[in-house]
Amino acid sequence: MKKTIIFSFSVILVSVMAILFIDNSNDHEECSQVKETKTFANGATAITTETHICKEEFNL
Repeated sequence: MKKTIIFSFSVILVSVMAILFIDNSNDHEECSQVKETKTFANGATAITTETHICKEEFNL
């Protein structure tokens, strides 16, 4: 019984630590958003696109 409780607590602890690690390391500090607006020949239609540019080597 005691081994089961210790094992369960260990699994929960490791899971919480993994979630916190992924959340902290996935901060996107080196990323940026680029907005580009295109206007067609008639002048009435404009399309805005937003692109996510990320220079991080790994993205979790």
